[in-house]
Amino acid sequence: MRGFKSFVQMYQAKGTFGIILVLKWIYPKNKPISISHKLRQFAGHRLCYESIAGPMASSGIKPGILVSLQELDSSSPLFKQGASLRVTGKLQGYDAETAIAIIIDGSVSLKIDTQHLRDINFRIGSIYQFIGELLIQSDSNALLQARVGRNVDGIDLNLYHQSLQLRRQFEAEHLNSRTI
Repeated sequence: MRGFKSFVQMYQAKGTFGIILVLKWIYPKNKPISISHKLRQFAGHRLCYESIAGPMASSGIKPGILVSLQELDSSSPLFKQGASLRVTGKLQGYDAETAIAIIIDGSVSLKIDTQHLRDINFRIGSIYQFIGELLIQSDSNALLQARVGRNVDGIDLNLYHQSLQLRRQFEAEHLNSRTI
């Protein structure tokens, strides 16, 4: 069995943007160890921690950057044409004729074009997460062209926002420690 480091290097060498995350890592002596421990050991590797069906080829599809709707305003560096984003919010409305959904988070809303999504049932008041590309319209209104959508009812949005902040703090600290 290849070691975790070899596994990561093998996929990085093929130009892979993501790896399949294994939920349980077993040492040669069959001692279980958490995958998060192994990921911390190899945090120097630039990984996309997405669960995917297989290695992604260099297809030009970018991972969706986690962003809250409050952070997505016209002054944000993420508010640019074609930015690949992951957003989460409560479904406020859905027009089946145009396939446009409107999600809200707090007082901020965002239109989602869902025409490319299949097998997703929309229910007003449910919480959804979308990954897609941002399209800026002439009046500085944004529309997310969704390529992935899922219902995430049961998620605690306050806890989700706290985890986003903690992740950003960790990434900033990690980036600072690498530059020293």
